[in-house]
Amino acid sequence: MTALPSEETAGWVWAWEHPEREVTNWGKWLVFVSLSAVDSIWDRIRVTTEAGALGGCSKAGAFREKSRGLICVYCDADDPAEVGRTLATLRRLGIRQQMSFKTDAASRAGVYGEGAASWVAHRDSWEVRVPYQNGRRKRSKSVAG
Repeated sequence: MTALPSEETAGWVWAWEHPEREVTNWGKWLVFVSLSAVDSIWDRIRVTTEAGALGGCSKAGAFREKSRGLICVYCDADDPAEVGRTLATLRRLGIRQQMSFKTDAASRAGVYGEGAASWVAHRDSWEVRVPYQNGRRKRSKSVAG
């Protein structure tokens, strides 16, 4: 039986496309969902990840104290085409909300909240935006495939 985020008490549940895959700069699309939806959305993402059609790996957790779940979908942050393909696959899976892409380096450095995202995708958008550069918004760049 596959673990569900809502039943996990020790943290995260994981799905792997290829556990030995070597990437030097991992990043992740952050998919925040309601607690009531985390298991069903996770199931779609888990199956797609394990089939090799969505990034390198994914993890999900249910955080009752915050009344939401978080699903992280990992891919190579140095490969804009892969970042875009991963976003496009999430959109095809029905994930419509605004999402942010954050590098693991930013997480390790303790960068959270506003200003932590390398890229954003607005609700229903298949375009990736660089949120800020030199204090100014940048134009959209479509990297989704």
